[in-house]
Amino acid sequence: RVPPVWKNRYCTPVAMSVDLWFVDLARRVGQLVILGDTKVGELPEMEIWLGGLFNPEAFIMATRQYTAETTNTPLDDLVLTCCLTSRDKKEETASINATTTRTSACPSLGFQIRKLTLEGASWTVSDHLSLTEEMKAPLSNVEFKWKATSSEPLTDDDDVVGADAVSVSGGGDRKGTNNIDAGGALSSVTNIGIPLYLHDSRANFLINLEVPRSGEDVENIFFQRGVAFLAWDETA
Repeated sequence: RVPPVWKNRYCTPVAMSVDLWFVDLARRVGQLVILGDTKVGELPEMEIWLGGLFNPEAFIMATRQYTAETTNTPLDDLVLTCCLTSRDKKEETASINATTTRTSACPSLGFQIRKLTLEGASWTVSDHLSLTEEMKAPLSNVEFKWKATSSEPLTDDDDVVGADAVSVSGGGDRKGTNNIDAGGALSSVTNIGIPLYLHDSRANFLINLEVPRSGEDVENIFFQRGVAFLAWDETA
């Protein structure tokens, strides 16, 4: 068993074996070495293993501060957006937008996140969350991007890939959102708050993701099944 003093250094699953702990530590250190040799301006081009960071919460905040300084944008004006696809359908990219407000002309910076896992549901080629019989669904790289927003309505010039919108926030309120569909028209979708946890013990909450759900699935069933995103998973 992993000695308690080792576990106190950073958060790991309770049932992790010593062998897996060493393998995991080596991977974490390997990523840390690469990050240490990377210039700040090159970070957006890297694929970050969020669950393999010793303090993933600090990384999320640091990306926000970096974007604010680089784009000269107040922190409160930045909204986290992301794009994700199922690992077996990488060419089908869902635009995941944090609000229905218009993105400003201020440049935005993306950060590539890898090894996320969706538990209790899957991400469909129709760009929405759907219940599945599979326990876990690994996701391909997810791009986290902070963007400045204004109160102006969406226009055809906005940088939105045709798909349903998914917001990333610290809250868990579920709401309907007007989004751009594949045909370029505004459509009403129902978002559902899905938490992102560090790992499957679900003891460490990182951030909440509001994602469009399948209209064929009853909302309460998502909560009954405990659908969630995981930043670290042994199978990822």
